[in-house]
Amino acid sequence: MRALAIQAAREDDEAERARLAASKSPPLAQPVKPDPDEPLLVTLNRAATLLGVCRQTLYRMSSAGEITFRKIRGRTLVPMAEVRRLVGEAATKAGPAEEPKLADPPKRRPKKVKLIPRGQR
Repeated sequence: MRALAIQAAREDDEAERARLAASKSPPLAQPVKPDPDEPLLVTLNRAATLLGVCRQTLYRMSSAGEITFRKIRGRTLVPMAEVRRLVGEAATKAGPAEEPKLADPPKRRPKKVKLIPRGQR
């Protein structure tokens, strides 16, 4: 009896999937699950490394309200969500990567030569 109920539930699921695939509306977005190996909070040093800034810049950003910190048992930590948000904002502000322009090589100055009269060699 239980096997029949399980089989019926599977058939219902398959029918629902087929109905959703046939409809033109996109399926509802699934919530993003955090990576279990990624920490929820990182230290200031790690956040600075990930963002490519120094610790003092993080403190300035905090005082400007651009990033939030969490204090846990005397340690100042940064949520990974904040780090991801800042990286995303930087990527959208930067736009597509442009090819760097090559600068002209520096002009070399002629070497100064000390002239010595013939009789003094």
